[in-house]
Amino acid sequence: MQALEFINSISQLQEKNLFLLYGEEHYLIDQCKEALLKAFAIPFPEMNLAVLKENVIFAEVKNACLQAPCFADYRAVILEDVDVSEKTFSFEKILEVLPEQTKLVLYYSKKPDMRKAVYKEIKKKAVCAEGDSLKEDALLKWLISSAKKEGIRLAKPVAELLIEICGSEMYALKNELEKLKYAQIFQPTEEDLRNIVAGSREYDIFNFHNAMMAGNYSEAFNIFEKLRRDRSALMGFIGLLVSKFSPMYMARQCADTGMNDRQIAERLSETTGIKHYPALFAARDCRDFQLEQIRRALQELEQADRALKTGGKLPEYKLMFLKIYGKV
Repeated sequence: MQALEFINSISQLQEKNLFLLYGEEHYLIDQCKEALLKAFAIPFPEMNLAVLKENVIFAEVKNACLQAPCFADYRAVILEDVDVSEKTFSFEKILEVLPEQTKLVLYYSKKPDMRKAVYKEIKKKAVCAEGDSLKEDALLKWLISSAKKEGIRLAKPVAELLIEICGSEMYALKNELEKLKYAQIFQPTEEDLRNIVAGSREYDIFNFHNAMMAGNYSEAFNIFEKLRRDRSALMGFIGLLVSKFSPMYMARQCADTGMNDRQIAERLSETTGIKHYPALFAARDCRDFQLEQIRRALQELEQADRALKTGGKLPEYKLMFLKIYGKV
């Protein structure tokens, strides 16, 4: 089941003793783990809660699972990013003897290879929570609701702008809500967001790209001037700009077949792994370019990236960016 469904159903699941938590959205997986621990309400956690990580050996995991709870009805064992498919692990033996009084939680910050036999077996026996990235409507609803819990009223256009600036990574969005709360801005405007979020390289790219798309070249070039003297920042800037144009190339191909923006975003997410909101922005922005223009833009960016990595210099940047955005 999806992570939010898992969290909402936690009261019905806490009697189970095998759980598998994984997915691309770390915030959701962490929330699942926290909800489980809260539901377990383990007494004397210093004796009844074992957290084992990555390179732990099989014997230690087995002993932790078979150990009897101390002054409690059950104990919990959490395996964090432990590859139980290793040949030396024999995890199937643990599944065969796992006592009912042990709550075993397998937590993965990166999705394990579900094609392997042991994970297929775990999925059959475990309660599974998948932390997939939320689609745009669900993410927007979550952001507005999370803001409300912090006493912040986010109007829909402001929430949409926050996602556009920060991306769809939920921890990043939570951090921005914390900034607003700390600054005591409880009904933020779009201008408030621009002031609060300003300072990151991602935000520079956001402003630069939007200014170039809108034809506000002076504004865009002023942003670039701030960082062009820092070589590492400049390389990062070019890399982020590539990440804007690369999905647009595929998006434009999809648009040429008659797909709408939502269909394009879904196709991009499925085939490239890009999160849904960046995919939706690529679908929107690609319509301002022809396919050949995007291809040439990527060639220009590749040449710029190669020049910087080999100790060279950028060409005259104003002309370069005007070419990239198809203005000359």
